[in-house]
Amino acid sequence: MITDMKQSLSTTTERFDELERKYRQLCDDMKEAEEVKSELRSSVAAMKEMSATELDDHVKRNEEAEKLIASLESEKAHLTTECSRLEEENARLSEKVLDAEEAKSQLQSAHTTSTNQLHEIEQKNASLASELADLRDTCSHLRTLESDHASESAALQNAKARLESRITELI
Repeated sequence: MITDMKQSLSTTTERFDELERKYRQLCDDMKEAEEVKSELRSSVAAMKEMSATELDDHVKRNEEAEKLIASLESEKAHLTTECSRLEEENARLSEKVLDAEEAKSQLQSAHTTSTNQLHEIEQKNASLASELADLRDTCSHLRTLESDHASESAALQNAKARLESRITELI
């Protein structure tokens, strides 16, 4: 039972504290409203006390502000037109960029094809160079054989001549 009473007292205290905070906030808000009300009264009083000259100055400032607003709106219209023109120019340039990228892609493709063809030609060239080297080796070997054959033929001719000479001597 005491626990319930303590709990109830605690809840009541919390509600009281919350209500007290709300009351203080309400008082602060009312003070602020009074200050704003006082400032408004001062402004109204100051406007009532304005002289005709001050009112004329105020009207002139308003007219100048309206002229400035009209000038700014005209400038805004001009800038809007210029912005539209620049957007069209940007669209044209974007198309040119796309065309250039397409041309670049085609050039890269052609370059790749040319590079592949060059590689094939280089491989054929290397193969032909290898065949040429083999042919040179064969030619060199044939010259060696020809030279050996000529030497053997000369040796055989010498041997034949000696045999014939010997046969002639024997006869």
